Amino acid sequence: MSWIEDPSRTSRILWFHGPAGAGKTAIAQTLCKRCAANEWLVGSFFFSRIAALARNDPSRLFPTIAYQLSHAIPAVGEIIYEVVAKDPSLVSKSKALKIQLQKLIVEPMQRVLDLPDKPVVIIIDGLDECEEEGKQDHIIQLLGNVFQHATGALSRICFIVTSRPEPWIHNGFHMEALSPITRPLFLGQNNEANDDIRTFLDEGFIDIRNNTDHQPTMWDFEMPWPSDRVLDLLVENASGQFIYPATVLKFVGDPNYRPNERLDIITSLPTIVSWPSTPQPLAALDRLYSQILETACDKQRTRGILGALMATQSALMIMQGESGVHLPSWTSQEEGWLNFIRIFRLESLGIVEKLLGLRPGDGTLALRTIHSLVHVPRRVLIPKTPDADLLYLEKIENTSLNELWFHHKSFIDYLIDPSRSLEHYIDMHQIHTQLALACLDAMESFSLQPTSRIACGMFF
Repeated sequence: MSWIEDPSRTSRILWFHGPAGAGKTAIAQTLCKRCAANEWLVGSFFFSRIAALARNDPSRLFPTIAYQLSHAIPAVGEIIYEVVAKDPSLVSKSKALKIQLQKLIVEPMQRVLDLPDKPVVIIIDGLDECEEEGKQDHIIQLLGNVFQHATGALSRICFIVTSRPEPWIHNGFHMEALSPITRPLFLGQNNEANDDIRTFLDEGFIDIRNNTDHQPTMWDFEMPWPSDRVLDLLVENASGQFIYPATVLKFVGDPNYRPNERLDIITSLPTIVSWPSTPQPLAALDRLYSQILETACDKQRTRGILGALMATQSALMIMQGESGVHLPSWTSQEEGWLNFIRIFRLESLGIVEKLLGLRPGDGTLALRTIHSLVHVPRRVLIPKTPDADLLYLEKIENTSLNELWFHHKSFIDYLIDPSRSLEHYIDMHQIHTQLALACLDAMESFSLQPTSRIACGMFF
């Protein structure tokens, strides 16, 4: 925030970089809220490999920011509206990123000369999660080109970009054209980060102690709880990454268990010892993930459910980006696809159960002990008539309780990396094969049903 407010700064891009779980997205979200409250934020985009709606697609980046910009600065919005009215193809996927940036953002901002004296902030989070290394590098180069001939309101823009420290991204920001106007900031382990993590843990454990769900089992605990020794151990294990204490607090705070017993499980894990030349910042997190997965009653079934959910989630993103998908005749292409996404997200666990040959509820039971890693929704019954589907989905569209998601992307990274997850490794090739065969079996059975029953039978 000090960098944003500093009128004498020479850098125009602030690049946060750090390993998985360092808190980059959390910082970006906080900056968005603070800048929006001050009316400084004109646009933001959060790339994601695992979210729906093609949030890893670079062609969505500049049109999305231009749309937000048009609302944040009405004078610029009028110009953008005129530009798009003349050439609607500017917002299409086929248009080059350079042209989108130039026509939708750079030129409209250059034409506006009278602008209040305040920062103009654009935030791009998770650049490393944009598809393809070459496109990530291309976006960095385009951001540098913005400031070559910055005039009018364009001269007021500052970008905040977050990413993992991938070598091609590092090289991009250190190019001759970008290095003088980029301020890099590494989010790694240091004393300040450790102090912040300790504060985060302190407040999290206070919330657990004060939670009404835990008061019957914690009223006679000797304070302070946990002890300074335990807090020191947790801070050391975190290695400067907030994802570790966040996972610890979710695990300990599960209302279905006694917090002291859950904390004892974590503190009993073997201490990680690594030589300075071979640091392993994720080792403690991996052991925590492994310990949580060990609590599953049927570990093989739990891995199968997790793998199938990851496969269906990635398939949804791919399908959403394809054109020409057949949709029911009772709705428009756009409306039908959006509701298809909601249905898939709400009923994904039920679909997985059917494909794996399980009984209804088996998926919920398989994930019951790992809610600190996966948010599991309650069962939702969706009416089977088309009109009722749309009406019901509209009512629950903004209800996060009905959505299933992984709390941390690092957990998915762990599951598909055999060197990290070991016996908990999920072979996605095997999962895709299993699901493909299950789909063929389902198609064979549907082919024997009346046509009118096939569409609803697939998803309900």
